[in-house]
Amino acid sequence: MVRRPTLRAQAAFATIAMTLLLSAPAHANWAEPGTTDANWSCGDFSYLTELRFLECIKRSPTTNAEYVQSVMLVTNTGTTARAVSGTTETFAGPGRGRHLAYGDCGPTVIAGPGHRWCYGQTKPVPKGTPLYGRGDLSQAGESSFAYSPTPFTAPTPPKPPPPPGPCGDCDGDGVLAAVDCVDNAPTIHPGSVDVPGNGIDEDCSGADAVVPVLDASIPFNYRYGRRYTVFKRLSVQPARAGWTIRLRCRGRGCPFKTKTRTVTQNAAKLNLLPYLHHAKLRPHARLEVQVTKPGTIGRSRVFTIRSGRALRLTDRCLMAGEKPAKCPL
Repeated sequence: MVRRPTLRAQAAFATIAMTLLLSAPAHANWAEPGTTDANWSCGDFSYLTELRFLECIKRSPTTNAEYVQSVMLVTNTGTTARAVSGTTETFAGPGRGRHLAYGDCGPTVIAGPGHRWCYGQTKPVPKGTPLYGRGDLSQAGESSFAYSPTPFTAPTPPKPPPPPGPCGDCDGDGVLAAVDCVDNAPTIHPGSVDVPGNGIDEDCSGADAVVPVLDASIPFNYRYGRRYTVFKRLSVQPARAGWTIRLRCRGRGCPFKTKTRTVTQNAAKLNLLPYLHHAKLRPHARLEVQVTKPGTIGRSRVFTIRSGRALRLTDRCLMAGEKPAKCPL
């Protein structure tokens, strides 16, 4: 015979369950960082009302691999508590790559002023794998997102805003002096557009925005012999509106010196083989493909033809007004 628990036992069990529920954290993925964290890649701050958040990728190297996870830092710059929720995700591979891991930044309340960290899943990847993170954050009536493409050391929570100055909004840009990092310049305030690479921190994030690198790839295939090389595949992937694609060819077998194409609408890829017309490029000929866009760091790929051997490949980045150079990390 199965004995039913008494009413007193049932009440005691309910009391214990309620105590455990109330003492549990708002969500398991919200936590403070450890003291030994290193090898971070973080992006620029994104803003909501009285909130700003930063998306990061944290690497933990081992002998043959790295363990990575996405991390989001949310800071409440106001004086009242804010209820927030969101996600933090990790992607691996060139460009935006493939989805690797996910973290649910479930509902939590951040005191004002104060901050919270949200951690995603930890996953192993080969050393040197290109990575980026995406963090989404929302509060009542607002949502935004941030990326983590810029390498630097692990961030520390921002300091509380300074006390108000002699006037509420000295430069009249609509942002109170208490949270405006430069209150005598109306173009500099939280939420302003930060022009990359001009040395000015227009959005009060703590640093100038980094000039973005185009996420273009230039896949190819070819057949070579002692006398010449013929390309069987050559394209730019993806091809986005506003990009300029320039081909330069020098040496025997080149069907042109320079060809330029401006992309007018987004496409998964742009085939470049029609420009070559099945050309038989002779040894020492050089074919270069450049992909550029104003306000960004472009891509350059140079193919140098060799007799009876695989061609030599040189990849560089194109800075504005400068010669091709080694790409930034």
